[in-house]
Amino acid sequence: MTGVGVDHRSAAAGAQSAPAGAETFVLRRVLLVHPDPTQRALVTAQLREFGAVTVLEVGDLAEARTAARSPGARDLAVLGCDPGDPEFSSLLAELDDQGWYRVVVVMPQAGTRQIVSALLAGATGVLTAPGGSLAGPATAADDPNAAVRAWNADEPAAGVRPPGVRYVPDLRGMPRALTHREQEILQLAANGHPNREIAEELGLSPLTIKSHLGRIGRKLGSGDRAQLVLLALRAGAIS
Repeated sequence: MTGVGVDHRSAAAGAQSAPAGAETFVLRRVLLVHPDPTQRALVTAQLREFGAVTVLEVGDLAEARTAARSPGARDLAVLGCDPGDPEFSSLLAELDDQGWYRVVVVMPQAGTRQIVSALLAGATGVLTAPGGSLAGPATAADDPNAAVRAWNADEPAAGVRPPGVRYVPDLRGMPRALTHREQEILQLAANGHPNREIAEELGLSPLTIKSHLGRIGRKLGSGDRAQLVLLALRAGAIS
């Protein structure tokens, strides 16, 4: 694993030049996963132009898991990986667990099904080559809830999603992965149980349930308990 740094003063200067009142986002630390060293170098150079302070370069998914757990900021993960790889969904789930909430998948070319696969696995966005074809059979992507319900069925997503994971569109329509535990908590919440009763049912503490609900809220973009339940019901993740 290689760490590539840039001048901290450059990033600071960029932040100081931002318009008054504008929110400044600094790329303190980026995880870059790509099997081609040449491509990694090119992407790193581009990230440095955007002011990335540190870029962690790794060449495969195993190294990515180790890098994801290393201490430091978790501002952005850039993955030059094939969404069809059996380990792809597991990696994105682990990145999410470790706090890497912004994940962009970079592919030279991609059809609709590849793009939908990456998004349903938990990616925040997908970048493709300008000439890449987006034509493909997965027209259900126009309806996030319909697409997610299809991928939540057993047969289409077998071998793509980690066991127990279901997908729920957030408030922007972006599919987000919910773990089996998170589904259990939302199901009990949908049945009218308060945090204390959910905790007793699952053998957890009320504080842990509160923490889970907070994490679900960050994924789906809402702090409203009823809205989280509604989003999960619409996607078929709970009943």
